[in-house]
Formats: sequence, C-alpha cells, structure tokens
Amino acid sequence: MNFKMTGGANSQLYVHINQIRNLKNIIDAGARYRNKILESVAARHKISVAMLTYLYEGDFDGATIWDLLEDYFLGKIPDAVTEAVAH
Repeated sequence: MNFKMTGGANSQLYVHINQIRNLKNIIDAGARYRNKILESVAARHKISVAMLTYLYEGDFDGATIWDLLEDYFLGKIPDAVTEAVAH
C-alpha cells in the first residue's frame, strides 16, 4: 500500500492498494479482523487524553506539572491516569 498526504487548507490522504488479495482477506475476515497498530494508537490516545485531563483538572503547581510531564514522557504514568483509562 502506498499513501500520499497533501497539506493546506483542504488536507487530503490518497491511498493506493497494490495487493488486492490482502485487502480481500481483510474484508472476508469481517469482525475477526484486528489492526494491532490501530489498537495501539487508540490505547496511547486514551492515555494521552486521560493524562491531559489529569493535569488540567488537578491543582498542581508549575514544578509538579513539569515533573509529571517528564515522568510521562519517560514512561511513568500516574496511577490516577491508569485507573481513569481502565474505566
């Protein structure tokens, strides 16, 4: 599969599928089809949203926010954020 993105005011994504058999296998799989990359991106997005909510709604001072952000980017997620994603 090849893709091309064009920017500007009206961004567009063009997708060209080179292997029809793979696409047919995906369609035939129906509900059994899983896209692990997409699932991973969705999970990371949920964590990011929960983290931002935690930071914006928390009553943290500036130094604490920077510490939390540093920990987040080093892979240490606050328990409150992990719990929020789990629910």
